[in-house]
Amino acid sequence: MNTKTISLLFIICFSISCSSFTTPRDKEIALRWNNKDKPPAVVILPFTNTTDEKDINVTFRRIFANQLSSKNYRDLKLNEVDEALSILELTYGKKWKALTPVSLGKLFHCDFLIYGEINNFRRIFLGLYAQMAIDVHLKLVGTFRGKTIWEREMVKRSHEGGIPFSPFGLIPDFLRCGLHMTEENKVALIEKACRELIEEFPNPPKPAVSVFIIEIQVASFAEKSRALIIKKELKARGYETRLEKVIIANKEWYRVIMGPYYDTKEAEKIKTVIGNDPRFQPIFIHY
Repeated sequence: MNTKTISLLFIICFSISCSSFTTPRDKEIALRWNNKDKPPAVVILPFTNTTDEKDINVTFRRIFANQLSSKNYRDLKLNEVDEALSILELTYGKKWKALTPVSLGKLFHCDFLIYGEINNFRRIFLGLYAQMAIDVHLKLVGTFRGKTIWEREMVKRSHEGGIPFSPFGLIPDFLRCGLHMTEENKVALIEKACRELIEEFPNPPKPAVSVFIIEIQVASFAEKSRALIIKKELKARGYETRLEKVIIANKEWYRVIMGPYYDTKEAEKIKTVIGNDPRFQPIFIHY
């Protein structure tokens, strides 16, 4: 085979390997939530990682969360989500993944949940050719009925290299392909994938009025009597609280709630004070 034929075959192969795909786009999605005077609240749950690439799910989730800020949602900070899920598992004795979207929605007081899975990540390095590819699956679920509203699977690839047409290009091409395997390029690939996903992610209309409210969940008890004791104790310390009954995994729980607060700094100060008591693990609830 002559050089032109080999080059043509190489170009065809690497064009196919470098293509990306997403599942077909849906028609315009009409988002529904209870309070139309406020942006809907969304919680980005920890992403699942089924690959050998350590913490790639953490990186993808963080970048996706940063870019989601361009949409008209109220999203809970990732560290607050993780803290709440940790407390949830200790309190209710169940892994958060075992809970339904409806139950998670009640815990977070949110309208939507975002689930994510990193299904595949691979690096290919062949000296003069390098490629990285990531396969991610995302879905947006409503917490009122627990139905999936929007769902996408994307495979995104980036590449470097080709056939050098001069022996003087061998070493530069080899070095360039080697550099393509860096962590920096992995992050760039994830950022590109997130941008494309965010472009088609459902965007609720911006409400005319937007009031940001924070409440603090001090503790949660299966026995109402224990919740009442804490409520009485906090009142003696000058804190007004209320009890809120929720049903999680077919069991009644009584949450001790403080607030509402309209000043984030004030809420953070009170949360810190309450958290100094080892009996409590206070978490924020955003509205």
